[in-house]
Amino acid sequence: MPERRLITDRLLQSLPPANEGTRVVIWDTREPGFGLRVSDRKDPNPQRRGKAGKITFLPMHVSYPTPARADARSATLVRSALMRRAARQATGRT
Repeated sequence: MPERRLITDRLLQSLPPANEGTRVVIWDTREPGFGLRVSDRKDPNPQRRGKAGKITFLPMHVSYPTPARADARSATLVRSALMRRAARQATGRT
Protein backbone atom coordinates (compact mmCIF):
# COMPACT_ATOMS: atom_id res chain seq x y z
CA MET A 1 0.00 0.00 0.00
CA PRO A 2 1.48 3.39 -0.97
CA GLU A 3 2.28 5.85 1.78
CA ARG A 4 0.54 9.21 2.04
CA ARG A 5 2.77 12.04 3.29
CA LEU A 6 3.16 15.76 2.78
CA ILE A 7 5.85 16.07 0.10
CA THR A 8 8.25 18.87 0.96
CA ASP A 9 11.81 19.75 0.01
CA ARG A 10 12.99 18.51 3.38
CA LEU A 11 11.30 15.14 2.82
CA LEU A 12 12.94 14.80 -0.60
CA GLN A 13 16.39 15.48 0.84
CA SER A 14 15.96 13.03 3.70
CA LEU A 15 14.43 10.04 1.90
CA PRO A 16 16.38 6.81 2.34
CA PRO A 17 16.59 4.39 -0.59
CA ALA A 18 13.97 1.64 -0.81
CA ASN A 19 14.79 -1.90 0.24
CA GLU A 20 16.91 -3.91 -2.20
CA GLY A 21 14.92 -4.85 -5.30
CA THR A 22 11.85 -2.77 -4.44
CA ARG A 23 10.43 0.71 -4.97
CA VAL A 24 8.46 2.87 -2.57
CA VAL A 25 5.54 5.02 -3.76
CA ILE A 26 4.55 8.07 -1.70
CA TRP A 27 1.44 10.13 -2.54
CA ASP A 28 1.12 13.75 -1.45
CA THR A 29 -1.54 14.54 1.14
CA ARG A 30 -2.04 18.15 0.01
CA GLU A 31 -2.06 17.85 -3.80
CA PRO A 32 -4.32 15.05 -5.08
CA GLY A 33 -2.84 12.98 -7.89
CA PHE A 34 0.78 13.91 -7.15
CA GLY A 35 3.33 11.48 -5.83
CA LEU A 36 6.81 10.12 -6.14
CA ARG A 37 8.58 6.79 -6.47
CA VAL A 38 11.82 6.07 -4.63
CA SER A 39 14.12 3.41 -6.11
CA ASP A 40 16.63 1.21 -4.32
CA ARG A 41 19.63 3.09 -5.81
CA LYS A 42 21.82 4.95 -3.34
CA ASP A 43 23.18 8.44 -3.94
CA PRO A 44 26.85 8.21 -5.01
CA ASN A 45 27.65 11.59 -3.41
CA PRO A 46 29.58 10.92 -0.17
CA GLN A 47 27.91 13.89 1.53
CA ARG A 48 24.51 12.27 0.97
CA ARG A 49 25.52 8.79 2.10
CA GLY A 50 22.49 6.64 2.86
CA LYS A 51 20.03 8.82 0.93
CA ALA A 52 17.93 7.93 -2.11
CA GLY A 53 19.76 8.18 -5.41
CA LYS A 54 16.76 8.14 -7.74
CA ILE A 55 13.41 9.80 -7.09
CA THR A 56 10.80 9.84 -9.86
CA PHE A 57 7.84 12.20 -9.70
CA LEU A 58 4.44 10.70 -10.54
CA PRO A 59 1.96 13.29 -11.80
CA MET A 60 -1.42 11.65 -12.23
CA HIS A 61 -3.72 13.23 -14.78
CA VAL A 62 -6.90 14.05 -12.95
CA SER A 63 -9.78 14.77 -15.27
CA TYR A 64 -12.30 17.25 -14.02
CA PRO A 65 -15.51 17.93 -15.91
CA THR A 66 -14.82 20.50 -18.55
CA PRO A 67 -17.29 23.38 -18.90
CA ALA A 68 -18.61 21.86 -22.13
CA ARG A 69 -19.36 18.56 -20.38
CA ALA A 70 -20.96 20.32 -17.44
CA ASP A 71 -23.13 22.40 -19.79
CA ALA A 72 -24.20 19.31 -21.72
CA ARG A 73 -25.04 17.48 -18.50
CA SER A 74 -27.13 20.37 -17.16
CA ALA A 75 -28.90 20.74 -20.54
CA THR A 76 -29.75 17.02 -20.45
CA LEU A 77 -31.14 17.34 -16.93
CA VAL A 78 -33.27 20.35 -17.90
CA ARG A 79 -34.54 18.57 -21.02
CA SER A 80 -35.52 15.46 -19.05
CA ALA A 81 -37.31 17.58 -16.42
CA LEU A 82 -39.26 19.38 -19.15
CA MET A 83 -40.19 16.04 -20.75
CA ARG A 84 -41.44 14.71 -17.40
CA ARG A 85 -43.51 17.86 -16.85
CA ALA A 86 -45.01 17.57 -20.36
CA ALA A 87 -45.85 13.90 -19.76
CA ARG A 88 -47.58 14.74 -16.45
CA GLN A 89 -49.60 17.49 -18.13
CA ALA A 90 -50.58 15.18 -21.00
CA THR A 91 -51.90 12.55 -18.63
CA GLY A 92 -53.73 15.09 -16.50
CA ARG A 93 -51.46 14.74 -13.47
CA THR A 94 -50.03 18.09 -12.54
